[in-house]
Amino acid sequence: MEIKKYLPQTITVLLSLIILLFVINIPLGVADGGGLHKTMEKLNLYYLNPPTDNYFQTSFGVDLNKQDKPVANTFEYVAKLAIDSKNIFNVKIIGYILSGLLLIGLFIFVRGGRSDKFIWTNYALAGLSVLIFADLGYLTFFNTLYTEGLTLVLLLISVGLLLYCHNIKNVPIYIAPILAISTLAFSFIGTLQAIVGAIIGILIMRTGLLCDKKINWYVVGICGGLVFMVATKFAVGYKPVDYEKNIYNSVFFGVVNHESVSTLGLNPKLDDLKGKFYTDDIAKSYNLQDEFFNKVSYGKITAFYTTHIGAFLGEFKNVSSNAFFLRPSYLGNFAEGSNAQPKEQAKGFNLYSFLKAKFIPNTAFFVFLMFAIYFAVLIYMYVTERERRLILEVFIALGLAAAICIKMPIILSGGFELGRALYMFNILFDLMLISALIAGGRVLLERRENLTKKYGIRQ
Repeated sequence: MEIKKYLPQTITVLLSLIILLFVINIPLGVADGGGLHKTMEKLNLYYLNPPTDNYFQTSFGVDLNKQDKPVANTFEYVAKLAIDSKNIFNVKIIGYILSGLLLIGLFIFVRGGRSDKFIWTNYALAGLSVLIFADLGYLTFFNTLYTEGLTLVLLLISVGLLLYCHNIKNVPIYIAPILAISTLAFSFIGTLQAIVGAIIGILIMRTGLLCDKKINWYVVGICGGLVFMVATKFAVGYKPVDYEKNIYNSVFFGVVNHESVSTLGLNPKLDDLKGKFYTDDIAKSYNLQDEFFNKVSYGKITAFYTTHIGAFLGEFKNVSSNAFFLRPSYLGNFAEGSNAQPKEQAKGFNLYSFLKAKFIPNTAFFVFLMFAIYFAVLIYMYVTERERRLILEVFIALGLAAAICIKMPIILSGGFELGRALYMFNILFDLMLISALIAGGRVLLERRENLTKKYGIRQ
């Protein structure tokens, strides 16, 4: 075993660990003005201190008088581990769990993307991985009751394992179940994660073409098919704890900006709720259970945007204008009781999120152009370079998943709370960016080397 082979991923882990210790021990998180009450209700938690959007809270009380509710998603399972011996829910415990998973994910990701030919590009991959995924825009979700941090770490593990299989041109029989478990755990976080998980399930099945033994091929096929079917079923049937608020926002912060709710088969009097935040009082006074929730569905909302392209493009323009703001103003606040100023954001380790917000155009035109160039290059290579097709399918799938994730907030939440709604899009965009820079750079270096050998030409 050569130590140098593992140096890039070791550097990645050590640098990320330094940043994680900073985030967890300060600690840093997301201020909560009371918007997490549904999640807390599901976990039988209550505020030890009044909620405020000036600081974030590091601990919550556990109501032992309430019966435990069935675990509905992966995050709720992880959250159960954050209750200490004094029956206090400590978000730092979640932070430590996610930190460990992130280090594993980054190690696998950098190892999976390693090149034995162009060694220096491995260090570039390591540096980019730390710069991007150890940014405060990502890590400060670790100390919270939000699911974004778990989304990041599990997706990195799954993509890293896929890259590893393509790198070694084989799928060891023990890797397929691990990949299936990590992808299913990722899929069980939420609807959008399940959609992406189903796409990864297809990629797992495709890796069967790399197998050197028939038994491996069977195992990979079964694991990939299972992931695809289970993730698809979960995506169709899952309702998060804030489902009612989300579908309300989808209609009254989205659809009614363009048409009356009567186009969805609802009572036109509900148009009065345009732009009004969801509250229990509104739900009661307008009898939303009978007049709204029992009559509307995401299928109807999807059908509306499919038949009203102008409305979809209008909402897409709004989403695109917020697409690359990885770190909204509420992300990266200090804990309550610290010496920080109210709503103060932590500084440091946010170079990438700063550059992303500052220099990437937040316009629908740029988003369309970016996807057009990305897919055009990959499709051209797919047609002309047969030996690369399997790995190119991974990159194409990442782009397809990103395209879905930038559109789905329009349907799922009406473009409400876009910083969180576009979190997974940003992860996938960053994976696209890394693949374009590192994999694309290696292809150019390889072509230059071939031209030099064949014709003595240097480009």
